[in-house]
Order: sequence, then structure tokens, then C-alpha cells
Amino acid sequence: MTSRVEGAHRRLSQLQSFSLSLSHPHRIHPLPTSTMQKPENEIVAVVLALTASPDPDVQKRAVEQYYAPDVKFRHPLCSANDRTGLLAIYQWYRIMSPAHSVTVSSVTFDQQKLELFLDVSQTFHLRWSPLPPAPARLVVHLRLRPADPRAPADKTTYLIAEHEDFYHQEDLAALLVPPLVPLVRAALSTATLACRVLSFGFSRVLGYWRVRD
Repeated sequence: MTSRVEGAHRRLSQLQSFSLSLSHPHRIHPLPTSTMQKPENEIVAVVLALTASPDPDVQKRAVEQYYAPDVKFRHPLCSANDRTGLLAIYQWYRIMSPAHSVTVSSVTFDQQKLELFLDVSQTFHLRWSPLPPAPARLVVHLRLRPADPRAPADKTTYLIAEHEDFYHQEDLAALLVPPLVPLVRAALSTATLACRVLSFGFSRVLGYWRVRD
């Protein structure tokens, strides 16, 4: 038992050192030793444990300790309805990209709705891919719930009940096949041009949705 406790403390210390060594503009607090009590201060360390820890045991602990058993996870490429599925997704994520960087630019916490919004960028490099990686930006939306609804307000801790990742099209391309980013941007610009032409034709020529002045 003593050796297991010492091992857990050693892995926690490694994660804290790793987190503090990362370069990002938001101050990183140590990984909470239990469920989150101040999510706006503690969530960055939890995210780094999930996505960027060099230790798979720390990643597993982050999922089991800070996510609800029935957590709902949504991503443009996959989804999960429990902790087991979420852990499998992020384990495969780390297997696919053993060396990458994660930066949290900002954290916004809506205390009344128990929602967190994180502005995140990552450089994801597929294992054995000859293509150079490109940074991809995403917005992470987390919905929290009290770990114990009966706990007094000043002792309430929180679990992550829902996790959603939102990407723009070019950022999703940067995540998977970086050379496609210029093509995706060109397609988006072409769609905008088509909107300009069609809106002009239908409003000015055919009279649909015409502006009076």
C-alpha cells in the first residue's frame, strides 16, 4: 500500500513539474488532489493531464477522478457516453501523437450555469507521418455538476458531466492533414463568393429579400 501511495505522489509531482514547464499565457495551478473545488483555476491542469501528460497512469487518473461516470463527450470525429469510452479516445489520441503541444489561451467560467469555455490550440503530429504539423485551434465546452449534491456550498466540488470540442473546418484539417488547410480556406472563400453572387441576383434582380435603400 505504501509503495502505491508513493508511486501516485511521484506521478503527481511529475505532472505538476510538466505542467509548470509548459509555455502558455494562463497560469497553471497544480493538478487538484481530489475533485475540483475552484474549476476556473484548476481546469487547465486537468486538461493537460488528459491531453499532454507523458504518463498514461496520470491520464487515466484524470479521467477517473475529474469526469463523471456517465460523462457525455462530443467531438467532430467521435463521441462517448461514459468514462471508459472517453479514456479509450484519449489513449488512442496519445498513441497517434506521442509528441505534441497544447496551449490554453483563456478560461471562462459561468458559475451560475456551471459551464467552462476554454480557448485551446494544439500541434498534433501523427506518428510516422512525413507531413509537418500545423497548429489547430478549438473551443472546449465543459458542463459541470456537483460531485456531492448534499455538500455545503463552501465545500462543493465538481465533476465534468459533458465535454464538447468545437473546431473550424480549417483547424480540423490542420489536425488531420495539414496540407489540406489552404484548400479548405479556398473552398470557404469560394462559398462566400457564391453567397455574394446569389444574394445579389435574388435580391436585386428577382426581388427576394430586397433592402429598400
